[in-house]
Formats: sequence, C-alpha cells, structure tokens
Amino acid sequence: MRRRVTSHAVAVIAALGLLQGSAAGPQAAPTGSGALTAELDALARQADVAREAGRLDEAERLYQQVLKQRPRWAPGWAHVGTMAYERDRYRDCRDAFRRFVALDASSGPAWALEGLCEFELEAYVASRRSLDRALERGVPKATLLPVVLYHAALLRIRASEFEAAIPPLTELATARVETAELQAACGLLLLRRPQLPKDVAAADRELVTRAGRAYCEYLARRGPEARAHYAELLADHPRQEHLHYGYGLLLAQLADPAAADQFRREIELYPGHALAHLELAFELLRRGQAKTAIAPAQAAVKLAPGLFAAHLALGRALVEGGDLARGIVELETAARLAPGVRETHWALAAAYTSAGRAADAQRARGVVRKLDALSRERTPAAPSAAAKP
Repeated sequence: MRRRVTSHAVAVIAALGLLQGSAAGPQAAPTGSGALTAELDALARQADVAREAGRLDEAERLYQQVLKQRPRWAPGWAHVGTMAYERDRYRDCRDAFRRFVALDASSGPAWALEGLCEFELEAYVASRRSLDRALERGVPKATLLPVVLYHAALLRIRASEFEAAIPPLTELATARVETAELQAACGLLLLRRPQLPKDVAAADRELVTRAGRAYCEYLARRGPEARAHYAELLADHPRQEHLHYGYGLLLAQLADPAAADQFRREIELYPGHALAHLELAFELLRRGQAKTAIAPAQAAVKLAPGLFAAHLALGRALVEGGDLARGIVELETAARLAPGVRETHWALAAAYTSAGRAADAQRARGVVRKLDALSRERTPAAPSAAAKP
C-alpha cells in the first residue's frame, strides 16, 4: 500500500503545486524571506534538473543550499521531503514536511506525507493527527487517498477504535483496492485485534487474511462472495470468536432471517460479546419482535454501558414493547452519549408523541432537522444536468 505513493512521487509534487520546476515553484513562493533571488533561482533550477534526471543526492544538496539562505521557501522543503520519502529516509521526510506545513498548513498532500513518514517512524499519535488533517484538507484520490485511508484505518484499529476504522476500510473495499494489506486490515478489524499487520504472529496470518477477505466483501456489499468466504472460514474455524458475529452482520445485510441464529451462536460461544447481543436486538426489532429484543438489548447495555447504540436498541425495544417511560429514559441516555445521531432523536420524537409530551417531541424533531441540515452542508450537491459537460 505504501509503494503506491513512492511510485507516484511526481504526482505528489504536482498535488503540492510544484511540478513545473523553478518557474512554477520558486516564483510561486511567498514574498519576503521565502522569495528567491536570481542567483538562488538559478541554483534551484539546477536542483530541479538533477532531481528530474534521478540524481537525487545532487538535487538534495542543491536544494539544501537554497533552503539554508531561504528557509521559508516551501517548494524546496516539498522536494527534499518527497525525495527522502522515495529513499525510505522517513525522519528526513517528516522533518521536511513539518517545515512545509509550518509555512502552508492548508496543504493536504503535505500533511499526508508527514503522517506517512511518522507512521513508518512508529510515531503513531503524531501520524494519526497528521493524516486526519490531510483528510480534512483533501488529498488526490488517484495517488494519495487510498494510502492515507489505509493508514488512518490501521491507526484506529491499533487504538481499539474498531468502529472508527469501518468508514475508511469501506471506502477502500468498495473501490476494489484489493491488496494483501487491505485484507489484513479488514481481518484485524473483524477479529477485533488491536494490532498492525506487521505484528500478527505467523501462526495467525492465514486466519487474519481469510477473515479479511470475508469482511472486505461484506463492507463492499458483495454478498455472494462474502457468503462463500464465511462458509469456508466457519467450516475450518467454527469456534473462532467474532466469526459468527461477522457472518450474522452479512446475513442481516442480505435480509436473511438466519442472521439471528448466527448472533445467538456467537453469544452461546462468547456470552460477553456485547456487539452480538446488540445486533441480535436490532435484528429482532427489524422483524417486529420488540418484546423479544428487550433481553439481548439489556445484556448489551450491561456489558457496554457507554455504548450509545445499546441504549438506543433497549430504548426502542421498550417503547415498541409498550414500556414508554423506561424506553424514553434509555433513548435519552443514548442521545446524551451520542448527540449527533439522527436515529436516536427521531425515535425520541416518536416516543414523546406517544407519551403525550408534545413540546419534547417538537424539540426532538427540531434536532433532527438541524442534523439533516448539517448533513446536507457536508455533502456536496450533485451537479445539475445543465452543468454537466
């Protein structure tokens, strides 16, 4: 996954706006201490020629001569950093891009390269911060985005923030970025192992890879392929923790009523599996079996009291089962734990209405409208037919 960046180093420089050599690089530098004199501009052009010819040691020496006199020349730091990345000199790469983002914090590609180098240096907290900033500012989809998403997901898995790793891995799996690295990441996510792929024991690698194939297909909503992988996996590992849970997720996605049986099997093998209890409750709610859903939802709340979804499931089960008062308490708890979840406030509005609490219902619907408006603001509008080429 990392080599995709190395093989597109020129595209990275282009993304930073520095591809056209000194004419587009030094002249585009800010005025003041970042601008180049004619003499330094000539030196920078020599560095460009050496870099483009593959004479990276010479190019670096020349860029450093310019930067010694003009340390605020951002293009120079970008070139030095990218060349260091190409040669696996991660500390030099990180330091160069730190200098770059200090001059231009708006550059997503620069934050990306800094974060990737920090990852290689095992500075994982700093890497996550840099990669998150890269995603916030935007990176080129064809070159950097897959690599940034992959490493961002790994850092969340390593920190046991498994749910937060699902969106980036879903984007990669849906785009059919089918690599051994992606399969390993998906396997670690499904098996709930807070590790990096390089830390997986040799004896576990096959299991992690096979689990990853199945889970990647599930994330990409390729049901037949995922079902086949799970069937083979469970035939060989019928008692492996999380596999029946994962298969249940797939079957629920396919609206297969056998999903509940898989969640129950996971619970039978591992009674403390909070997510299996939770998904069983939601599956029963989907089937209209609210009263039956109360018990697994209560178990999920007991096992994971800080999980908003557990309180949401229990609240819905109680409300739909006729216990409005207790159900509202659980839904309110879910809303406090995760105030930005639309479904919770929608369920609260319905529960308040049933309880005759018109003002509270109106307030909850107002929250839903605000969340909908925020969602629309974050989602770019599709171009109109007239605007299409």
